Amino acid sequence: MELDDWIINDLTKYTKVPVRRFKSKRGTIGRVFSWNWLLVEFVKEGKNFRKMKWWTWKEWKKQKDTAKCPGCGAHNFDID
Repeated sequence: MELDDWIINDLTKYTKVPVRRFKSKRGTIGRVFSWNWLLVEFVKEGKNFRKMKWWTWKEWKKQKDTAKCPGCGAHNFDID
């Protein structure tokens, strides 16, 4: 699989999963072993799932006026 180097670096830092890399002919593109990258994606989704603050739309609607962003503390934000 070929991905931009910054994507590989950011996600391996976030998940702490070692990734096997291969040399690429292009400078800013990195090649990774696809099964290894699948593990990175599973770990990333698991971390995101555990960090969820509001599990349902109903929970969000109850707290939307007083809610703060868990990351930066801002009151003005969108939910994904």
